[in-house]
Amino acid sequence: MNIFIYKNTIRYKLSFTVGILTIGILVSFITFVSIRTSQVAMDTAEKIAISESSECAEHIQVELNKAIVANRTLCETVGSVKDENANPIDRKTVNTILKNTLQRFPDFLGTYTVWEPNAFDNQDSSNLSQPGHDATGRFIPYWYRSGNDIKLDPIVGYETEASGSWYFIPQRSGKETIMDPFYYENTYMVSIINPIVKNGKFYGITGIDMGMDFVQKLLDEFDIYNNQGSITILSDAGTIVASSKQPQFAGKKTKDVFKGIPTTIFSQNMHSIAVENDTLRAFVPFKLGESEKKWVAMVQIPQNVLMASSHKLITILILSGIVIIAILIFGIYVFASKLTKPIISITRLAEKIAQGYIPEKQEISNTTDEILKLHESFDKIVDAQKEITSVCKAISENDFSMKAEIRSKEDELSISVNKMIDNLQSVAIEDKKRNWSTEGLAIFADLLRSEVDLSKLSDSIITKLIKYLNANQGAIFILNEENPKNPNLELIACYAYNRKKYLNKSIEIGDGLVGQCYLEKSSIILTEIPENYISITSGLGESKPNCLLIVPLLREEHVMGVLEIASFQKIENYQIAFVEKVAESIASTFYNISINARTSILLDQAQMQTEAMRAQEEEMRQNMEELQATQEEMYRKEQDYLAEIDRLKNDLKNQQ
Repeated sequence: MNIFIYKNTIRYKLSFTVGILTIGILVSFITFVSIRTSQVAMDTAEKIAISESSECAEHIQVELNKAIVANRTLCETVGSVKDENANPIDRKTVNTILKNTLQRFPDFLGTYTVWEPNAFDNQDSSNLSQPGHDATGRFIPYWYRSGNDIKLDPIVGYETEASGSWYFIPQRSGKETIMDPFYYENTYMVSIINPIVKNGKFYGITGIDMGMDFVQKLLDEFDIYNNQGSITILSDAGTIVASSKQPQFAGKKTKDVFKGIPTTIFSQNMHSIAVENDTLRAFVPFKLGESEKKWVAMVQIPQNVLMASSHKLITILILSGIVIIAILIFGIYVFASKLTKPIISITRLAEKIAQGYIPEKQEISNTTDEILKLHESFDKIVDAQKEITSVCKAISENDFSMKAEIRSKEDELSISVNKMIDNLQSVAIEDKKRNWSTEGLAIFADLLRSEVDLSKLSDSIITKLIKYLNANQGAIFILNEENPKNPNLELIACYAYNRKKYLNKSIEIGDGLVGQCYLEKSSIILTEIPENYISITSGLGESKPNCLLIVPLLREEHVMGVLEIASFQKIENYQIAFVEKVAESIASTFYNISINARTSILLDQAQMQTEAMRAQEEEMRQNMEELQATQEEMYRKEQDYLAEIDRLKNDLKNQQ
């Protein structure tokens, strides 16, 4: 009876009922938080894996683009022999270009070109078994590294489809081709091939062999989840290009090392995620140059690594829930009448949180410290969830300005979210810079093709460049070699404060920063400029700039001139790199214009000499005709004289 009465007391019923209800609520809450935490951890891991894969793919593309761009330039330069409007080049010049390209890029293992029989200059018969030729005289030079030396041999293996697929594939497709990495004499390399095609006719190819050691080194430097994850580069031919910390996998078949890799990853243009054997896999495909070749950067992270922080948080929540339940039941049992109202309030709050709704804070009074602390804990959870939700929403809208507050060293969720924001923000900034440089290079490529007059072209270049950089002043100096004993740099175009200033100015070689830049063949950047700099060496105008960039116009180690840019704003490193690339294009264009001008002058001189020679020939022909007439007259007189002598002899004889 006493027991029955005890069970019907308010304290018991309230304690039992609220205790069971609180346990259910906390279990539901912990379950919800656990699921949500696991989802967030998995989503965060996926984004990080995609970010790491994309960063790795970008690094590889940048390195390979050196060889791809170099070979395109090589193909265009060597192939110009078939361009009627270009300056003719001979086999010796081609060999020099191949050798210089190999010397310029230490990562290249070999440069080469293979021409169809008699396709280069129809002079194969004059080059039988010469260096870089076969027994038929076919032009097939292969420049390669041998230790610290660079050697030349005729290339081999191009005769049949079995050994020369690198030659026959671009011959058939007429497109840029990148071969799968392969081992050659214990060296892991890749070949970039460009066909030489003019007016639809195939003449041959140019190629560059590049070592692939940099890919393995790059992968080994990546830290994926504290080195508990790995990154691998896969080829669409079904082979492994490289794998972090496992160089022995390079060149092996993908199916022999990794199980369950879908072949569809190479046909997609977007990244993808898959889970295989409790391992998260992120695939990021990327193209190589303009070829059809695709590689995939694959990041692998074991799920137990991903969920370690989530499991730790769940354990903490469970232990915290048990403590909270014990305290709550004890408090309700002792202070049942006072705790009824705040318990109901907290229960409602927990129910809303369990449903995914984030409620506003509620004030409570006349309660014990334990219940007040419990309420404050729920408020902190609500605040944390509000903050994480706001940050994630901002990320989904490409706003990376918000950061999650890190409440403790164990707050791995906020730490991971902030790290993800930093990575995404860095990627966005780099994309913006890269797009700016790419767009600028395209603009100046069109500009350099649009004008053949050197003065007008220079004026357009400096005007467009200053505006594109948002700088203030600029000038272009070109090398004047009219007096070979005393060459100087002549100002050909300038731009200052949106006004053109056509100034007559020349600078001696080695004089001032412009002259020094010409001698050193390297860029000069100044951010602290003396007050008297302009009057001494600059010659740009009357205002003092805060940043000065001087870049040589280099073409194959030959300085065509100097580009000078002044700005009141700092010129960033990526802008400097952009200006240096534009300077190379300007130098090549100036060189072509100067060569065309010299060719025109030589043609005019040759025509004048031809006309003079024709006049001399006509004069000589007339002199010869007069001489011949004189000789004939003398011969006739001589015959008359001899006849007269014979007649006199006969008369004398008759008289005797």
